Amino acid sequence: GKEAWGFSITATPAWIQILPRLDMKMPITYKANPMGKSSVGGTFTEGVDSGSIGLDLTYNNVYVLGFKYADYFNEKRNVLSDRDNVSVTLKYTF
Repeated sequence: GKEAWGFSITATPAWIQILPRLDMKMPITYKANPMGKSSVGGTFTEGVDSGSIGLDLTYNNVYVLGFKYADYFNEKRNVLSDRDNVSVTLKYTF
């Protein structure tokens, strides 16, 4: 049949006030697709797994500077396996 399933798990440890007005979070995510291929493109495909780890620094509850590394596993099935990437973001809340 056309059955497929996957899951995603995220843990985000946080450290409050590591310096005055500075908080830190470290999101860690793992996504897995253990069985099948969905009939909906871009969703579940067996063996197409990924993971990421990041670091978010929040200053004065207004500015967030984020760094993230993403890795794509299983080069035999995952067309993104050679597209690991690093991102940097800056957010401002008003």
